[in-house]
Amino acid sequence: MTPKPTSVPELFAKYVISAVGREHPAAEARAISQAIGENLTQRRARVDEALNYYPLCERAWLYWSRDALDFITVRALRQATLGILSPPQIRNARDAAEAHSRCAVHLRLLDIAARRLEHMEEPWQLEAARHVTSATQKTLAVAAKIRPLKTMSALELGDGVASAADALTAAIRGGLVSDPAGEVGATLRGMRRC
Repeated sequence: MTPKPTSVPELFAKYVISAVGREHPAAEARAISQAIGENLTQRRARVDEALNYYPLCERAWLYWSRDALDFITVRALRQATLGILSPPQIRNARDAAEAHSRCAVHLRLLDIAARRLEHMEEPWQLEAARHVTSATQKTLAVAAKIRPLKTMSALELGDGVASAADALTAAIRGGLVSDPAGEVGATLRGMRRC
């Protein structure tokens, strides 16, 4: 039996619902499920799913990874990142490759911050920040391998979509996202624009 074709937004929603159902309070899980229902649209036409995947990568890079880094560095180093992240958007494999290498720098910064936070009251937040950054890096690694003229399916991008869902749910678990349902909705709306 061949797997049913799906879209990147549908696959992302499936992974988020699966993780949220296992790991989050019932009220929060209901709010996230409702946000998914309100923002997930069904499409009939087959499209190049890379068009949906790049906005997902951009959200992981510009929001979840940045918030995780800022959350920890503000506490440890008393210093937030300033300005926009480079690259400021993920529109192609080259942007994704650059952001992927920057995630490695973020992981090193988190290691430096960890040394200053040896007696942190909530060490799970540091682990959550590391997990978010590492999962974002995996998401970007998949995007960096997309060939320009090849049409991609959601199944081909599935590992990256799973990593993106993992990054978001880790950020939610770690308290790095103040409005989980709103973030899920914004992520799906970003992919819907394509």
